[in-house]
This record gives sequence, structure tokens and C-alpha cells, in this order.
Amino acid sequence: MGGPRGGVNVMLGDAMTLRLHTMLAFAAVSLLALDGCGPKKRGKTADDDDSAASKSSNDKFDQQVALAREHAPKAAKGSAVVLRFFNPTNNFRASMLFVDNEFPEKKESGRFLVLAEAKGASNELLATISLLHRTWQPGQYQCDDDTQVAFGLADHWDPQAPDTYTSWQPGAHCTLLLQEGRAPGDLEGTIRGEFVNNAGSHKLTIADGYLYIKQFQ
Repeated sequence: MGGPRGGVNVMLGDAMTLRLHTMLAFAAVSLLALDGCGPKKRGKTADDDDSAASKSSNDKFDQQVALAREHAPKAAKGSAVVLRFFNPTNNFRASMLFVDNEFPEKKESGRFLVLAEAKGASNELLATISLLHRTWQPGQYQCDDDTQVAFGLADHWDPQAPDTYTSWQPGAHCTLLLQEGRAPGDLEGTIRGEFVNNAGSHKLTIADGYLYIKQFQ
């Protein structure tokens, strides 16, 4: 499964370049305020940044959605996902744009996987989101065995890692809403919910989420 390449110039298929400017350059810092789930080797902990987090945010959700909606319909293939994370303990919000350059991958279960990445200014991996869904058709879906969402705010992707947040842990829930996209056969939609990490120690909210999926079936 492919992912974005090229630093802040994120390629989506052959027809799209998402120019992220400096909004990703500060994303690694914002991750530290999201309930201590960033990679430990970054040198700080969430506790170190609680006071700063309560006073600031890295929320570029509207700009990132506009960017995705402008360019994703023109791409030959791929997916774009924008998430606004919310930590209620310190009222901190941060948004990230994720890109998958490939068609969704069909798994043995019959579900299709979108695996999208967010990268920083130096092309470092900041976060990954996995959307596993059976029926990529317009409609509203609750997260269950046919619809599973997971994300990791780390510099590597491991769906089983203790600090990976998932929709299937006790206390987690999410809703996926899909509608026809801006180009024939495409889909766009929203995702919202509350997610629990595999360790069962933290919750994180996706307050707003946008996705655009190029036609693939």
C-alpha cells in the first residue's frame, strides 16, 4: 500500500500535488499534546506541554479540507483524509491531512483498506490512519466488524501497538458517512468518533473528519 512521498509536496496519484506549506512543519509538536501518544524518542512528553497545549493548537482543518476537495477529484487514484483531533483534558485541537497514493486494497475478508499517511516537512512519518470498510457505497455506517478505523500518532505504523487508537476497543465508537463525490464514481464523506488505544489507557476524539476516495470498484 503506497503512501505520500516528497516532504510537504504530497503526491496523490498522478494528477494531484497537495502543497501543505508550513502546516505540517509544526504537526510533530502538536502531537505531543494529544494525550501522550507521540513517539517517546521525540524527547518530550505530553505532560511537558500541557500548559502550552491549553493555550494553543495546530488546527488547520478547514484549509486542509479545502485543499483536498480542490485537488483530490482530479487525481487518477488514491485517497485523502483530514482529521481534527480533540483532547478534552486540555481543550487542545490539532488537524492533520493524510494521503494514500494507491487504490484501496482488497483484503481476504472482502473489506477494502485505505492506509493513509501524514508526513512532516522533512518527509518524516507523523501519523497513519487505517480505514477498513466493506461497502464503499453512499450511506451511514457505524464502526463494527465491517467498518474498522485505527490510527497511530507515531513515526511507524503498528496496528497492534499499545499506543495505536482503534474503533474496536471497549468504550470506542465512530460513525462513517459517505456520499457521492465530486467526480463520477468517487466518494466523499465524514468520520467522527471516540477512540481508545490498545492499552486501554487513553481516549482521543476525532471531532471532525473528512475523506475523499477515488473510484476503484
